Amino acid sequence: GVTWTAQDSTALNTSALEDYMLETACWDSRGELWFFGYDTSEEPPEGEYYTARFFRMAAEGQEVTGLDFNMDQIEGAGPRSFKVADNGDLLVDCWWVLYHLDGETGAVKNQFEVEDGSIEGYDIRGNEAVYCANDALVFYDMETARETGRVAAASFVHSSNDNSTWNRLAAYAPDGSVCYADAKGIYRTQTGNSMLEQVVDGGLTSLGTPSFLMQFFVPLGDSFLMVSWVNEAWGLTAYVYDPGVPTLPGQELRVWSMEEDPLVRQAIGTFQKDHPEVYVTYELGYTEGEGSYSWDDALKTIATELVAGKGPDVLVLDGMPLDSYAEKGVLLDLSEDFAALEDRLLPHKAAACRRADGTLPGIPLQFDAPVLHASTAAVSASRDLESMVDWLEANRDSFNHPLSVTEIDWIMEIFTLTDRDRLYAGDKAAWSAFLTQMKRIWDMEQGRVVEDSWGLHPEFGFGALAWSIDAVGIDLGYLCSFDSLYAAWQVSQNRGDGETVPLFGHGLYQPKTILGINARSQNTTVARQFLATALSEEVQGSGVGTGMPVNAAAFDASTQEDPDPNRNGHFSTYGTTLTDKDGADVPIYVTIDYPPEDYRSAWAETLKALDTPVLLDGSIQTIMEQETADYFAGKQDLDGAVDRVIGKLELYLAE
Repeated sequence: GVTWTAQDSTALNTSALEDYMLETACWDSRGELWFFGYDTSEEPPEGEYYTARFFRMAAEGQEVTGLDFNMDQIEGAGPRSFKVADNGDLLVDCWWVLYHLDGETGAVKNQFEVEDGSIEGYDIRGNEAVYCANDALVFYDMETARETGRVAAASFVHSSNDNSTWNRLAAYAPDGSVCYADAKGIYRTQTGNSMLEQVVDGGLTSLGTPSFLMQFFVPLGDSFLMVSWVNEAWGLTAYVYDPGVPTLPGQELRVWSMEEDPLVRQAIGTFQKDHPEVYVTYELGYTEGEGSYSWDDALKTIATELVAGKGPDVLVLDGMPLDSYAEKGVLLDLSEDFAALEDRLLPHKAAACRRADGTLPGIPLQFDAPVLHASTAAVSASRDLESMVDWLEANRDSFNHPLSVTEIDWIMEIFTLTDRDRLYAGDKAAWSAFLTQMKRIWDMEQGRVVEDSWGLHPEFGFGALAWSIDAVGIDLGYLCSFDSLYAAWQVSQNRGDGETVPLFGHGLYQPKTILGINARSQNTTVARQFLATALSEEVQGSGVGTGMPVNAAAFDASTQEDPDPNRNGHFSTYGTTLTDKDGADVPIYVTIDYPPEDYRSAWAETLKALDTPVLLDGSIQTIMEQETADYFAGKQDLDGAVDRVIGKLELYLAE
């Protein structure tokens, strides 16, 4: 991969390809080029599509031989890639299923599925194949159509479910060994050997960066080539294994967060690239679904370490008692760091954690904002929580679900933002009013006439489609990216009614991925350098975050048009089938344009001007969810629910 030499090849017989709409191709070991596509030489009968066909072009580039392929024998989508064994059989990736096809008849000999998503990386050498399951490499004999062994992978990988990039790729090396690559690194093993060797550490290279999206992987002895999509362009990266290089740099920086955060991963990858002398360790406090270890358990563990003068160098403080940590003196004051970077940041957002005494114990990398999208009449009527619920009840017959968010815990979380201080202080009147309105919403949700599969996380964006067919009365949620405004704008344009506004006009926003530095850290200089990297335009503009950037240049760039010729200049297209308020399945296909410049500029200024940061406490939200469950199930009255919540809240605050 260091140098490239041009190699002559016989020109392809392009005239033989004129009648085919080509989808994917590969070379076999004999030098023949195989294609998959659709025969467009004849128009198909009404209601049917063109005939699917594999065909190969002889090595001299002239003769073309076809292999009919019956699409009815596979599930889901058609082939997106394939490879050919020496016996002429094919392994064909059809998204959710990997098929073994007979090379003469096109019939299915075998098929493979994985626990989570789709099979991603696979390869063939001779008549031996290997494919990536979520947690293993699986070996397979193309002649006997049987699995021949497995090697456990170093980690579990979820499918990317993307059309052109993958989370794990496998390939044979020239010496017959098998290599795979994912965010953890590049690993090598031998067929029939259960040992796995890591030859490239993903944490020290671009592999561990979320914006680095893999497509093709080629092992070349002790070097490895990777084609990837990064920074809005395709690139080729070479990784070289050198046994003489120390496994780890001499200095370690420990970064901790309660849960995995892709923007932190991006910052680590960028920092690692610029500081090869430092090894960054990313530690997670809590992983959902792992045994009985809870969020509260993880919180107590990290708090004990910090108070004892131990713990990681950098912390992500989302959902944690930031004020309590600041009062105990376990976090550095980052005021000087903020001042050095202030002209590059959105001032309201980056200084969201400023305390009354002027200290700054944390700086957020991103933010989101609660927004509401509905008819003009609904928006006008929804001045606060109670008036919004009044409108929903008065118009109950005009929609199926009252809100686009349908889980009571998420609904409570969103509306906690509107009265957080009084609720967290244990104000009984505030809790009574809040739970009363929550119950009114929940009764409407539970009393819906039409049963459907609609369910949405609280991120704003996709709910606009349900609102457009009256499946929901009000579309709302957290605006986590600027372009999530576009679908709501488009369906409002199409419908001739509707607008999007900040929730109740309160100027609310949530700081996210709040970085703090351990005051007892022995690596504060390096930790401050990491903070500066995390706030840079390079990291913030990577597009991998779960919120909007606080870096001013990255935020401004996110508000601009980025027309793609493949989409004919449109922003995107959304297609699905949803159930309307009358129980009818409605196919939806919406072409979403970029809103006009004045609309985008107005919203950019609105978001910059939001001036009321709200920090939610994960432990208090858990108390709220657990202690109100009986109330929403009709097993407890309002006063009892309020007393239970406040009682647990007081115990928590007294700790």
